[in-house]
Amino acid sequence: RRCFGETLEWGRPVQKPSLDDLRAAHPLLGFALYAYDPAGPVTLEIHTPDGGVYAFSGPTATAAVEAAFPPRAAPPPPAASVFD
Repeated sequence: RRCFGETLEWGRPVQKPSLDDLRAAHPLLGFALYAYDPAGPVTLEIHTPDGGVYAFSGPTATAAVEAAFPPRAAPPPPAASVFD
């Protein structure tokens, strides 16, 4: 799984997921991404197989995706040992 945050993971930038990435990672879910009002919020709807609909909004598509799939914390660096 990808980390969806702005952070660096092991010194490399983390990629932002596309709608295609989300669909591939969650094949049982349906997605709708839209912005009805110019300069208004962007909404990501997630449709579940049982008919549930969950909406997440933000000022950008990336913000809406990150509201639905919050960034995971990067793993802590390995602890120093006597062999370092």
